[in-house]
Amino acid sequence: MPAVGAVLPIALRPELGIIRRVQRLATDDAARSAMAAATRDERVGDVAWDLMFARELAHTVSWLVARAQANEPASPPSWPGNGRVLVLVPRHAHAVHVLRRAMPFALSRVPTAVAGHQHQTVTVTDTVAALRASIGLASELLTVRPEPATEQLRGAGEHDLVVLTGSVRSETEVRRSTRATVLAACGRCTVGLGSSRTDLELLAASLRDRRFPGSCTNWHDYYVGEWGRHSWLDRHGHDVDMVRLLAELRPTALYAPVRNLDETRSAPVRWCGYTVLPCTTDGTISTLVGFAGDPQGGWPGDFLA
Repeated sequence: MPAVGAVLPIALRPELGIIRRVQRLATDDAARSAMAAATRDERVGDVAWDLMFARELAHTVSWLVARAQANEPASPPSWPGNGRVLVLVPRHAHAVHVLRRAMPFALSRVPTAVAGHQHQTVTVTDTVAALRASIGLASELLTVRPEPATEQLRGAGEHDLVVLTGSVRSETEVRRSTRATVLAACGRCTVGLGSSRTDLELLAASLRDRRFPGSCTNWHDYYVGEWGRHSWLDRHGHDVDMVRLLAELRPTALYAPVRNLDETRSAPVRWCGYTVLPCTTDGTISTLVGFAGDPQGGWPGDFLA
């Protein structure tokens, strides 16, 4: 698993004051719930979204503390941090994507602009303004510009960074349209992997019906095998070359079912370049760190910037 600092040099650290403000929001139930209500994804119920938003803020606080204390990772970051950042968000869950893909740069004092689909500019602007105000972040560090994303891409320079969450087709178009460095998170689905068919069946039964239109977390299928091998079996018992299959599927995450999240981890942290997340058979995962890691698009995973 890449370490914190995989995208942005550790020298660009968040200030103590901003860490405290994010921490206050995360621990103030009333303020956090009000912010969750103001930024809710209409596909998700009030209670589920409130829990989801609380989890996102808790992970953001943990990332801030880890980054403030971290040493430079062994591998150089994907981007030297000497320009501006443009973050392109998808149609849904704007608050989640801003927290995961834009806030890490803004909180590290790198000027960051967010752009969504043109018809959602007002919604994205309101979401960014609410999040920015809730933690007292300077407007020049996190903003939404009125120009279409295509125009902003053309205006990005060779020292800038573009972070894309979207389809593979969008990634191709973005890379053709800009001179900036592009890091893309274009995962399409989630996949279950492990040695116990029984546990994988239980996981599949839990996740098949949890589908949201256009979501990158929608369940695909499971495969049975051993982590040390590339040849696995699909649920019908047919041989599958997992390296080739994962390259075709481009999953958002690989789920490895366990009976208890406190169990000693037997699955690798990364496999074929993708993040492996232990989860219970009802689909509960213990962490979002590394989620949406995309070895083809270059995004190392959430909460690793």
